[in-house]
Amino acid sequence: MTKNIGDADRTARLLIGAATAFLLFRRRIPGTTGVALALISVFFLATSLLGWCPLYALFRVSTTRASDTAAPKR
Repeated sequence: MTKNIGDADRTARLLIGAATAFLLFRRRIPGTTGVALALISVFFLATSLLGWCPLYALFRVSTTRASDTAAPKR
């Protein structure tokens, strides 16, 4: 599993996921909208921590720099 999420993307996903989770925890977003946002929040937090997004892999998108994904030189 090659990382396909760059540093800025990971940070944005982490902040958005954490902020949404906080609002859900404080019961500021109720009902069906809250459930949908909870699922999106979990997805954002998981992909942020893993550094890999299945949707990016499906569409062959990568936000990493070329130097981040290159194999180390010997």
